[in-house]
Amino acid sequence: MKKEERLEEFRINLNKLANAGEGSFVVFDACGKFVQFAGGKDLDGFVCDIPFTELSEAERMRLLKFTEFSQDEGARDADSGEQTSYTTEFDLVDIDKAVQLTEQIFVEVFWLPQDYEVKTELNLEGDN
Repeated sequence: MKKEERLEEFRINLNKLANAGEGSFVVFDACGKFVQFAGGKDLDGFVCDIPFTELSEAERMRLLKFTEFSQDEGARDADSGEQTSYTTEFDLVDIDKAVQLTEQIFVEVFWLPQDYEVKTELNLEGDN
Protein backbone atom coordinates (compact mmCIF):
# COMPACT_ATOMS: atom_id res chain seq x y z
CA MET A 1 0.00 0.00 0.00
CA LYS A 2 1.34 3.43 -0.89
CA LYS A 3 1.92 6.00 1.85
CA GLU A 4 -0.59 8.40 0.28
CA GLU A 5 -3.28 5.68 0.37
CA ARG A 6 -2.61 5.00 4.05
CA LEU A 7 -2.68 8.68 4.95
CA GLU A 8 -6.04 9.03 3.20
CA GLU A 9 -7.34 5.94 5.05
CA PHE A 10 -6.27 7.48 8.36
CA ARG A 11 -7.76 10.88 7.44
CA ILE A 12 -11.14 9.53 6.31
CA ASN A 13 -11.60 7.43 9.44
CA LEU A 14 -10.37 10.05 11.89
CA ASN A 15 -12.81 12.52 10.31
CA LYS A 16 -15.60 10.00 10.87
CA LEU A 17 -14.46 9.59 14.48
CA ALA A 18 -14.40 13.37 14.96
CA ASN A 19 -18.08 13.51 13.99
CA ALA A 20 -19.19 10.52 16.05
CA GLY A 21 -20.61 10.29 19.54
CA GLU A 22 -18.97 9.31 22.81
CA GLY A 23 -17.84 5.68 22.92
CA SER A 24 -16.62 5.71 19.31
CA PHE A 25 -13.21 4.42 18.33
CA VAL A 26 -11.01 3.51 15.37
CA VAL A 27 -8.18 0.98 15.30
CA PHE A 28 -5.56 0.97 12.56
CA ASP A 29 -3.85 -2.43 12.35
CA ALA A 30 -0.73 -3.30 10.37
CA CYS A 31 1.33 -6.48 10.64
CA GLY A 32 -0.17 -7.26 14.06
CA LYS A 33 0.68 -3.80 15.45
CA PHE A 34 -1.98 -1.16 16.02
CA VAL A 35 -2.68 2.47 16.77
CA GLN A 36 -6.07 3.25 18.28
CA PHE A 37 -8.07 6.42 18.79
CA ALA A 38 -11.19 7.05 20.88
CA GLY A 39 -13.39 10.09 21.21
CA GLY A 40 -15.59 12.22 19.01
CA LYS A 41 -17.60 15.41 18.86
CA ASP A 42 -19.22 14.85 22.27
CA LEU A 43 -15.75 14.99 23.83
CA ASP A 44 -14.43 17.86 21.67
CA GLY A 45 -11.51 15.74 20.55
CA PHE A 46 -9.95 12.32 20.54
CA VAL A 47 -7.18 10.36 22.22
CA CYS A 48 -4.46 8.24 20.64
CA ASP A 49 -3.86 5.24 22.90
CA ILE A 50 -0.93 2.79 22.63
CA PRO A 51 -1.24 -0.10 25.16
CA PHE A 52 1.95 -1.25 26.90
CA THR A 53 1.17 -4.87 26.05
CA GLU A 54 1.61 -4.06 22.35
CA LEU A 55 5.12 -2.63 22.74
CA SER A 56 8.52 -4.22 23.08
CA GLU A 57 11.00 -2.36 25.29
CA ALA A 58 12.74 -0.99 22.17
CA GLU A 59 9.39 0.20 20.76
CA ARG A 60 8.57 1.92 24.07
CA MET A 61 11.84 3.81 23.95
CA ARG A 62 11.25 4.87 20.33
CA LEU A 63 7.66 5.97 21.13
CA LEU A 64 8.81 8.10 24.05
CA LYS A 65 11.09 10.07 21.70
CA PHE A 66 7.92 11.66 20.32
CA THR A 67 7.08 14.87 22.18
CA GLU A 68 3.37 13.93 22.04
CA PHE A 69 3.93 11.05 24.48
CA SER A 70 5.18 11.14 28.05
CA GLN A 71 6.43 8.38 30.34
CA ASP A 72 3.84 9.39 32.95
CA GLU A 73 0.79 10.17 30.82
CA GLY A 74 -1.60 7.45 29.80
CA ALA A 75 -4.59 5.33 30.68
CA ARG A 76 -4.61 3.72 34.11
CA ASP A 77 -6.10 0.50 35.42
CA ALA A 78 -9.25 1.30 37.44
CA ASP A 79 -8.35 -1.12 40.25
CA SER A 80 -4.58 -0.82 40.62
CA GLY A 81 -4.03 2.70 39.29
CA GLU A 82 -1.12 1.34 37.24
CA GLN A 83 -0.49 2.99 33.90
CA THR A 84 -1.52 0.63 31.09
CA SER A 85 -0.84 2.71 27.97
CA TYR A 86 0.65 5.85 26.53
CA THR A 87 -1.85 8.44 25.35
CA THR A 88 -1.90 11.80 23.65
CA GLU A 89 -4.89 14.05 23.00
CA PHE A 90 -5.97 15.90 19.87
CA ASP A 91 -8.53 18.65 19.33
CA LEU A 92 -11.08 17.95 16.60
CA VAL A 93 -9.23 20.37 14.31
CA ASP A 94 -5.95 18.43 14.64
CA ILE A 95 -6.83 15.55 12.34
CA ASP A 96 -3.82 16.16 10.07
CA LYS A 97 -1.49 15.99 13.09
CA ALA A 98 -3.09 12.70 14.15
CA VAL A 99 -2.77 11.32 10.60
CA GLN A 100 0.95 12.16 10.48
CA LEU A 101 1.58 10.77 13.97
CA THR A 102 -0.14 7.49 13.07
CA GLU A 103 2.11 7.05 10.05
CA GLN A 104 5.19 7.94 12.09
CA ILE A 105 4.32 5.40 14.78
CA PHE A 106 3.96 2.59 12.25
CA VAL A 107 7.22 3.46 10.46
CA GLU A 108 9.45 4.88 13.21
CA VAL A 109 8.25 2.96 16.30
CA PHE A 110 7.11 -0.37 14.85
CA TRP A 111 9.67 -0.25 12.00
CA LEU A 112 7.22 -1.44 9.37
CA PRO A 113 8.30 -1.36 5.72
CA GLN A 114 7.40 1.69 3.61
CA ASP A 115 4.75 -0.32 1.72
CA TYR A 116 2.93 -1.81 4.72
CA GLU A 117 -0.80 -2.57 4.47
CA VAL A 118 -3.25 -1.19 7.02
CA LYS A 119 -6.63 -2.54 8.10
CA THR A 120 -9.19 -0.36 9.84
CA GLU A 121 -11.79 -1.21 12.48
CA LEU A 122 -14.25 1.63 13.01
CA ASN A 123 -16.95 1.69 15.69
CA LEU A 124 -19.17 4.77 15.64
CA GLU A 125 -21.69 5.68 18.32
CA GLY A 126 -24.36 8.37 18.29
CA ASP A 127 -25.20 10.67 15.40
CA ASN A 128 -22.68 10.36 12.59
